[in-house]
Amino acid sequence: MPSLRLMRLIVAALAATGIAGSALGQTIAADVPLPTGSERVLLSAPAQPRAVLIMLPGGDGIVDIGQTAAAGRLSLNFLVRTLPLWVAQGFAVAILGAPDNRSLLGQRHTPGYAAAIERAIDFARSRAAGPVWLVGTSQGSTAAANGAAVLRVHDVAAMRQALAVTAAVLG
Repeated sequence: MPSLRLMRLIVAALAATGIAGSALGQTIAADVPLPTGSERVLLSAPAQPRAVLIMLPGGDGIVDIGQTAAAGRLSLNFLVRTLPLWVAQGFAVAILGAPDNRSLLGQRHTPGYAAAIERAIDFARSRAAGPVWLVGTSQGSTAAANGAAVLRVHDVAAMRQALAVTAAVLG
């Protein structure tokens, strides 16, 4: 398995090559209000996206989102580190931080977290048009399944079909 240092170099190289820069129509980070606080969302989108991918990383879900990029431990998560590659292929990508930057362990299956996903979808769709896909990896798979199962936003039939799980939660 590649070292952490090598992974960081790869991510930095992708950003520097223009894969990130030339394909991005906009990159914005915002604190999206929730009933009990806020959640940080990083959105990168080309001018006319094919779809909006809501990326739900695993682990505790705490993603350190700056003004134009994610940093910290989860910046090497598959969904986070491949953001420029998805945008280069014509997709808008929203990376969600944990509400109030608190651990999501044991929370991703709840109606409250589904509501947080809904707010992030509203934020992303206010800036990028297209069908919404929930994409989860590891613990984020639970959040993606929860959102696809319970959200009643936009187009329910389409939302239920728009689910991608990159690694199931085992145990």
